[in-house]
Amino acid sequence: MSARKILAVFRKEVLDSLRDRRTLFMMVLLPILLYPLLFIFVTQIQSAGLARLQQERSRVSAKGSLPEGLESLLRGDTSLVFCPSPDPAGDLAGRNIWAWLEWRNRGDSAVIYYDGAKEKSRLALSRLREALGLYRSGLQRRDLARAGLDTLLLEPFALRAENTAPPSRMGGMVLGILLPILLIVTMMMGAMYPAMDLTAGEKERGTMETILAAPVDKRDLFLGKFFTVTVIALITGALNLVSIMMTFSAGLVQLGAATGRMEFSLSPLSLALIFLSLLPLALFISAVLITVSLFARSFKDAQNLVTPVYLLLFLPTQIALMPGIQLNRLLALVPVANVTLLFKEILLNEYSWEMLLLVFFTNSALAFLAVMLSARLFGSEEVLLAEGKGWHLAFRRSQMAPSQTLPPSGALVLFALAMLLLFYAGGFLQIKFRYWGVLATLWGLILAPALLAAWYAKLDFRKAFHLAPFRPMSLAGTVVLCLGAAGLAAWVGALQTKLFPESLKMLEGLKDYLDLQKSGIGLLPGLFVLALSPGVCEEMLFRGVLLSSFKRKLPAWAAVSLVALLFAVIHLNLFRLVPTFLLGLYLTFIVYRTGSIYLSMLAHALNNGLALVLIYYPSLSARLPWLAGEAPFPALALLIFIALAAAGLTLISYDTRTRRA
Repeated sequence: MSARKILAVFRKEVLDSLRDRRTLFMMVLLPILLYPLLFIFVTQIQSAGLARLQQERSRVSAKGSLPEGLESLLRGDTSLVFCPSPDPAGDLAGRNIWAWLEWRNRGDSAVIYYDGAKEKSRLALSRLREALGLYRSGLQRRDLARAGLDTLLLEPFALRAENTAPPSRMGGMVLGILLPILLIVTMMMGAMYPAMDLTAGEKERGTMETILAAPVDKRDLFLGKFFTVTVIALITGALNLVSIMMTFSAGLVQLGAATGRMEFSLSPLSLALIFLSLLPLALFISAVLITVSLFARSFKDAQNLVTPVYLLLFLPTQIALMPGIQLNRLLALVPVANVTLLFKEILLNEYSWEMLLLVFFTNSALAFLAVMLSARLFGSEEVLLAEGKGWHLAFRRSQMAPSQTLPPSGALVLFALAMLLLFYAGGFLQIKFRYWGVLATLWGLILAPALLAAWYAKLDFRKAFHLAPFRPMSLAGTVVLCLGAAGLAAWVGALQTKLFPESLKMLEGLKDYLDLQKSGIGLLPGLFVLALSPGVCEEMLFRGVLLSSFKRKLPAWAAVSLVALLFAVIHLNLFRLVPTFLLGLYLTFIVYRTGSIYLSMLAHALNNGLALVLIYYPSLSARLPWLAGEAPFPALALLIFIALAAAGLTLISYDTRTRRA
């Protein structure tokens, strides 16, 4: 590689990008103009709406005979308009009133009816509650006075709240919610357009071949383009950070009146830490967007491909809005989400150097892997100069050309279809018909679409589903690996429950669902439904059609990781995401190395079957409580499982090497 050539490509691409109006708008004009205008107008509209709502008197009514004191209190309340009505329920439905009071059992109880979907009705509820509270307090004081008791008995002590958070922390709280999301999202938007233009745009303009004909190594070309996208993403992030801080610091938002005195400022150290944390994230996002854009044939095609990826990158930012979620060692390994939570801690000055370094090195490692994948794809002329029409689904099967496997786009469509069927129909079937619903889901909603897609697309079933024989050594390696990986998955699950104790409730529900004795189904039928059927149906989709498709275009590690990730996602369980991903990882590895889906079917069925047996025989699980997460995981057991997994991997790898030799 030549630093001089990389710099020349970088300078050329940066100048071209800066001439692009879309890039300039996203990088400069959006952060400079958007935030002041957004916060000024939104705050003014919100303040005006709140002021108007507070000034408007709430129309209320009552049913039944109210006590004289209560009725006079309601009529005298300046925030209420008491409207007598023979049918207050009908008036509430017709919006003639916003709430009404029913006085029951001679004053033993009172019920307020309101429309929770209307803000005016919720305000009327609040005002009625306040009026009833005053009336009840007056009755209590009257009764105490009649009994000759001191009215101070109602309030034996005074209570008030003191906010000990300084103004800087109050400002950090507000910024901790808004800044991470705005910063990361706008940085992604800033990188998106140059990433698409420098790859798909070059193809559409027909200049990609001209650039490749220049006396510059492909690696130099890629790094020049990659650094261009990264620098633009960082500039966008930096400009957004400065614009947000100036907007808040200048007092454009009158938040102090609503939330107390605030200060919107960041120390030089905090600014440096935020920018340092953005660096590996910008590298990661740029590499991901370039990788996706490389598969596009035009700028419009790139927009279609990048949009869902952008949404996937955006979703982890929402973790910052979740109550009670704090950065820990597990969340520090989740890209985008880790930076979002780290920013919150930096803004509140509650960060630890351990978490900061863990987030930095995690994102750096992910960025390195993403850059390596993107560079490898950029070096592939099949990807870089792809000008074919791609995969088109014909309405008539006779028009479909025979193929060995589905293209990646077709495989993703098949996965999306299975995901939708599982979400909309599978859940209903499993709740309504329990185990019969599980069978219908597996065989009808997962396996059937895979088989139909393969038949309709005229695929080679043997190649598409990896229907190849296996050797005895691979079989032994699969069994040993399965035992070790099952133990490691249990260890990861136990570790996860420590980090997320709230997941125990969901896991208990899963255990009840898998308890074959409670359901009365029996062990053998249960193994068929919950072990063998998933082992066949899910493997045919993931280690069959999806893996055969992705491994044609992606490197081994990328294809294996992608299939494992999709396998984890389709189970729709956030707290089982990591253990399920690990299960998918080693199942996919088995098929990738051996070429036989029968081995992954066996391993999948064994994994599920072991869990079912432990639940079915409580005496057995009582001897091994650490497997169920009910006791600390012994270090010796962990070492044994690691050794078993390593031995299984070695046997499979050795067998495949000798077979190829």
